[in-house]
This record gives sequence, structure tokens and C-alpha cells, in this order.
Amino acid sequence: MIDSPSPPLRSFALNGDPRGEVVEFCFLLSAGQVSALESAAYQRGQTAGENPSALLRMIPVIQAIEQWGAEYEERYTRKYDAGTMIPKVSINAIRAGQPFKPCITPNSCSIYVDVRVPPFLEFGQVEKELLDVVLSQGMGGEVQLYMAKKGYEGRNVEPLVQAIRASHRAVRGTDCPPMPAPETSMWRDVNIFNEVGIPAATFGFTRNTPPKGTDYCELADLADCAKMYALVALEITKGVNA
Repeated sequence: MIDSPSPPLRSFALNGDPRGEVVEFCFLLSAGQVSALESAAYQRGQTAGENPSALLRMIPVIQAIEQWGAEYEERYTRKYDAGTMIPKVSINAIRAGQPFKPCITPNSCSIYVDVRVPPFLEFGQVEKELLDVVLSQGMGGEVQLYMAKKGYEGRNVEPLVQAIRASHRAVRGTDCPPMPAPETSMWRDVNIFNEVGIPAATFGFTRNTPPKGTDYCELADLADCAKMYALVALEITKGVNA
């Protein structure tokens, strides 16, 4: 448990994670429920807006969010030393109707949207953007936030990052490779430490993902990672009295 806003002198947090590189920034993970409401007996309309089915009325809303999401990702992408940060927008669930009574026209429809918000954006701004997109289709509806985790950009992490990179060169003889965008574009545990002022970075062994089967790591990678962690600890604690 972290409950002190003033961490001890020379405190750092190294988050061991099987990703294989330094991460100096993380995201706010948020999810919004977008609802469109309509109640009527089913009569096929000429347009989606005239259709009494809330499920079919949601189609143009989904298309509008998809278009906004592509623009959002391009507008807020940022490049850092550790990699490229691409805040993603994705619609991953929908709820409408009764599967056991498909003859009944659904009078409500909800979609569940995952929006990744970079630390430099206020969540209220993004929520307003999403609501404007929903209402722009003329179908009505509302946006409800039901889960959010604040993201932070790491501050004063340079000594820790330098120690990690030096340990990688000492053990592997090469510089740390850049992180792939999917890894730098998600909420990470280091946010918990950065929130309370403890400089934190993520670094770990390589995780291998086969086309089929379970993720795995090589024993040699585990051994090298352990050596790097030891070197980092020695460097960070150098000159600190026991």
C-alpha cells in the first residue's frame, strides 16, 4: 500500500513486466457506455433514424464513433524516447434485445467503448468529444462513464532509466530496443507509483507469443533479466548508507 505523498529520499520503483523495454509514460484507461433509447412497435423505416429498433438506430452512431476514433488516435499520438504512444478508441461490446425473444423490437441499445486518454488530456474534454459525436447523428443518447484510471507521465525517472539501459548494455552488449506501440499505449502499474511522486519505469524479460498456444519466456532471458535487475539495484543504491 502506498499512502505517503512524500516518498523517502532516492526512492525509485522498477516494475518487473515481461515486455522487455523501458516505459516512461502511461495512459488513463477509461470506458464509456453509450445508450440510445427508442420504444415502438416494429415498422421498418426508410432511414436508421426512422427505425423503431434501437439496435438499428445505433448503427450510424457506431460508424461515427469509429471515424472519430481514427481522428482521435492521429491527433493525440506522441513520440517519446522509449517508443510511440497511440491512444486507441475501440467499441468492444453491445447490448440490445432479448436473444430468447428475437421477435421483440429492442427499445434500448448500449455499446461499450474503451478510450485511452494520454496524461496531457483532461478526461472531461474527451468525454465531451465523445458525447458530441453521439448526438451529432440525431438519434439522441447519452454517455456514461463507469470506469476510469488516471495515467501519468513519469517524472525524474532519468537515473532509473539510465541504470536500466546501462545494465542492458552490460549483460546483452546492446542498447535496449524500442518498445512496440501496443505496449506503450496501455495503462501500466507504474502509474500507481508516479501518482504519489515515486519515479517509476517498467522493464522486464521478453515475452514470446506463438501463433497458437500459451505465451512463454526463455530461461536465458529470465537469467539475463535477473542480472540486469541486480545491476540496476546496485547502481541506484550506490552511495546510500545501509
